[in-house]
Amino acid sequence: MDKTVIDEMFAEDGDEGALRHGEEEIRDTAAAARGRAEEALERLRQIKEELSGMKDSFQADADALQDLYDDLDFVQQSGSGEALSDLSDECGHAVDDLETVIDDLSDLLLFRFKA
Repeated sequence: MDKTVIDEMFAEDGDEGALRHGEEEIRDTAAAARGRAEEALERLRQIKEELSGMKDSFQADADALQDLYDDLDFVQQSGSGEALSDLSDECGHAVDDLETVIDDLSDLLLFRFKA
């Protein structure tokens, strides 16, 4: 639809300069959106803390498994101990992945919705 036609539709009593949205509506809409964004960012902060705890737990497990594996004799390392080594590696990979996610969340929290 042409802008002129739209303007005429919203005009009151022949006032061609009537605003389609009042200042109060604009402020209220922006404030509501900012409030929702702040709530979401707070939840992201909580998630970041939870992920940091998970990362620390995975790191502790990886270290403990590796220590146990290193304590085994060669026969055990070559046999049943391989599962410990594999699990330690998987925990280490989880730590790396969580660090990436935490870094991305940190960037999001630093650079979004700052007034």
